[in-house]
Amino acid sequence: MSAKILVIVILPPKINILESDIAGRPVFDYLLESLNRCDEAEVRIAADGHTLPDVWLEKYPNISECRIAELQAAKQADGGLLVIDARAWLSHAAVMDIFTRTRQATNCLRIVEASKNIPSHREIMTLAVYFPPKQVRLKLFNRAYMSAKQMFEQILGSQALADENVINCFNLNALNPPLLIASYVDLALIERRLLLERAIAVMQQGVRIRDPGNIYIRGELVCGSDVAIEINVIIEGHVVLGNGVRIGANSILRNSRIGENTSINPFSLVEHSTIGSNSFVGPYGRIRPGSVIGDDVQIGNYVEIKNSQVGAGSRINHHTFIGDAVLADQVTIGAGTITCNHDGVGVNQTVIGRGAYIGSGCNLVAPLRIGEDAVIGAGSTITRDVPAAKLTLTRQPQTTIDNWQGPKTRRKQQ
Repeated sequence: MSAKILVIVILPPKINILESDIAGRPVFDYLLESLNRCDEAEVRIAADGHTLPDVWLEKYPNISECRIAELQAAKQADGGLLVIDARAWLSHAAVMDIFTRTRQATNCLRIVEASKNIPSHREIMTLAVYFPPKQVRLKLFNRAYMSAKQMFEQILGSQALADENVINCFNLNALNPPLLIASYVDLALIERRLLLERAIAVMQQGVRIRDPGNIYIRGELVCGSDVAIEINVIIEGHVVLGNGVRIGANSILRNSRIGENTSINPFSLVEHSTIGSNSFVGPYGRIRPGSVIGDDVQIGNYVEIKNSQVGAGSRINHHTFIGDAVLADQVTIGAGTITCNHDGVGVNQTVIGRGAYIGSGCNLVAPLRIGEDAVIGAGSTITRDVPAAKLTLTRQPQTTIDNWQGPKTRRKQQ
């Protein structure tokens, strides 16, 4: 069995750009994941002057942190040596190709940017260098380096690389070619490529996407058959769409599950929730975390549901807030009704029984229980439990004021 390849990833002086989000994950996460999947690699991150986020080291136990002084041991390693600039964008396919080439390499290999994507005013940069076992290593690692950056610059500028074989970046991954991430412009270019790749992959599975250039799959999207997604839709986290689901334009889905034949109408937000089959949300609907919506439910325009359960066949169609509530099946909520769930200190629950009908413009002050088939008259403020199958309402008698002279500003001057 051949010796493992020692991979040294050198961080730049500032790592802010590596922590930036790209298609739902930090930039550096992509490179670390690819390297972590290479069984033949022993990966060390040269992190002089930086404290790496714990999440990186916890997520990838096969990758360790080291200081520049510790890299002197690299000259004694039996296997090959791969030095990578942490700002290098190398797709997983490109990383796998590099390791395939290293198995056959007898000379040094240099991985450079794909020149086709580099502005004419910018010098093409070296992203990584591979050294076969023991070749030129003593010469490079006998000297003392003040920093990881100085080390990398010295290696790239070494005369030992004068006659190296240069890997053509187009051969690594033509669809997602290597690039040095030097600015947020580079981030945008890479993210655009990633998002388009993901959209095309979903379309190849039978999903209709109106414009693959205007959908943003920043997480994992799992779809059934006959799914259609309109423009400017954002997918984050893990999202599952059942058969026949329709997602309207300008909607956002985060870590949610949508049942069969349900429509998320335009400008709606669904996050950390589950929606059943044959239902609809929106337009301009908002389903907040912790909500479970049953089958055949109508949630209309400007309706907000927060941490609530909504039973099958319920209807909440207009300008309503339902928070910290449990609605049984076949409940109807009129326009402009709200559950008053917060008392200034904490949240309280509203429970509404099966078949209850809540009129328009009601305030349901929690904690509160409303019985089955109860009816709440429009415009009521309910502060006590409501019995089943009865009409309950709270209204002041309508009063007309005679001889009213109007607002002071309109009164006639005496």
